[in-house]
Amino acid sequence: MDLTKKLLSVPERENAGARSSNRFTFQQVWAFDYMLKVLESNLDFALFMEFHDDVIVLNRLENEEYIEFFQIKTDAKDSRYITSSFITKNGSKYPEKMSIIQKMIDEFVKFEDDTRGIHLVSNKSFDFGKFQDDTESKNRSKITLNEINDTNIKKLKADMCKACNKKNNCNDECLSVIYFDVADLDLVSYDDTVMGRMIRKLEDMNIPSTIERTRSIYNTILGEIRRINNVEKSTGCVEELMKSKAISKTEFLQWISRLKVEMPDDLWNQIHLSLITDGFKPLEVNKIHREWKKYQIERMNIEALGLQEIVKKIQNIMGEKDFDNCKEWTEYIYNKLSIEPEALIYNRYYLYAMIVKEMFD
Repeated sequence: MDLTKKLLSVPERENAGARSSNRFTFQQVWAFDYMLKVLESNLDFALFMEFHDDVIVLNRLENEEYIEFFQIKTDAKDSRYITSSFITKNGSKYPEKMSIIQKMIDEFVKFEDDTRGIHLVSNKSFDFGKFQDDTESKNRSKITLNEINDTNIKKLKADMCKACNKKNNCNDECLSVIYFDVADLDLVSYDDTVMGRMIRKLEDMNIPSTIERTRSIYNTILGEIRRINNVEKSTGCVEELMKSKAISKTEFLQWISRLKVEMPDDLWNQIHLSLITDGFKPLEVNKIHREWKKYQIERMNIEALGLQEIVKKIQNIMGEKDFDNCKEWTEYIYNKLSIEPEALIYNRYYLYAMIVKEMFD
């Protein structure tokens, strides 16, 4: 049986309808990031949103098909870790309500032969105590259920086994396919982080583009992810399901390929002409342009606090004095900026690029 048809024919656990709340934006951007990460693999994939789980991925490798399920849980509370108590919450109310771990085992029951991974993804680390080798679980970014110590395994199994159909015929097959993953995205900067990763991925793929053009395609793809996240599942055929609830690797690459035609960087063209007119030599302009392209990428990293601090200082110095000639103004700002501790690690032309960006932006 075609696996897509099976996904369509097996009843879903729940159907909450369209989702539009801001709390779902993290899982939408996470899905984008996931596709970026598997883009260069040999796998063909189709990623579904809000269909059987928050995110599911149907993978194809030659003649093999299999599914991975992902529950995405974010927590902005002061607690630092996800514990067994959080994962088994509401489990005593089964079957009226289901805990997180019960939902995970429910996927295993329905798709045991086709499942390679059932993942709980969180922005926080997991605290299941120590492993058998005496290492701390909260220091790991990926944990398999069969690694967890006996005390926590008993807590989790006491809850999840209520939703399993193998109570009297269990060989613990599920323990090796249930995972707890720590997302490498935080709740504050996840959107900018993934945008930056897309830019770096394009560089790796030798696809040149402007920041503005990349942002446009990024928003296009993210908009499509949001569409399939919010639309209700069609009760029709496989073709309708793929159109309404999925993004394939082919589609993802088609969007990316739109960037292969280099668009002009209008801002740099304006800056380039002004630099030449105001006395910068062509060789200097080429060096600034090279550093400009690096800075356009690196400034997308929200965690680059040193760059942010330099930008603030450039803006402050710009307020001190004004020039009619951009070369004189750039050198004035550079002379005051270059002695700042944050600026010492950058070369002259990188700082020039930062300065002219602020001058013309």
